[in-house]
Amino acid sequence: MATPSLGPEIFFRGFRFDPKPLEAATYYLPQLLAGAPMHETVRPFIHHADVYACEPGELARQFRPLPRTGHRFFFTHCKLQQPHRAGKASKATRAAGAGSWHSQSVTDIVDGKQVKAGEMRKLRYKKGGAYTDWLMDEYSCCLQDAVVGDRQYVFCNIYVSPRAAPGSAARQESAAFFAPPAPVVIAQAPPPPPKRPAMKALDEVVPTAEAEEAPANSMMTDDEMEQHLLSLLDDDDHIL
Repeated sequence: MATPSLGPEIFFRGFRFDPKPLEAATYYLPQLLAGAPMHETVRPFIHHADVYACEPGELARQFRPLPRTGHRFFFTHCKLQQPHRAGKASKATRAAGAGSWHSQSVTDIVDGKQVKAGEMRKLRYKKGGAYTDWLMDEYSCCLQDAVVGDRQYVFCNIYVSPRAAPGSAARQESAAFFAPPAPVVIAQAPPPPPKRPAMKALDEVVPTAEAEEAPANSMMTDDEMEQHLLSLLDDDDHIL
């Protein structure tokens, strides 16, 4: 009996996608840099997007999170700044929308032989002078292909802090992907004004009932006139 293929639905059955820092730096990021296809199980949850082009709330509305954890994984890049002094390492700018991602800690990722394979940087989003509940784990590797010009390609995980309050703005933004769209209100045109009855020409006016019942002013015939005159004469006026 053939083993059924594992698809994204396994994450709805209790499985989790939670790569370790070494896996992110030595497997997932190199695979993404090489353009190799991801496994069909995780492919829908690894998004290709510029996470530094907008605020995390905007990303949350556009990209599906993982079930249960709410994490969103991205293959993206950050822009490198040229060092002001010779010998200094380049620094990445992480401005995003109206705020920016601020580094909280940096940890070297080493393999089994204690050789550095990359770095894991923990960041927190800051906007309007205050930190929000949006967090990011950014993974970089030591491959030369990871840096192209002023771009450094990274693999990152964006999520809401587990300490965030249930009704925090970040939690509401994270849930916006599943929110139903706002109803579209279609403006209706006002009804047209009632039409006035058209004025009829004088020759089209229908005669009224009184006009139809008025007696006709006809002339008497000669016989009728003679009988009328005779009725006005007395017997004494007759000529013999």
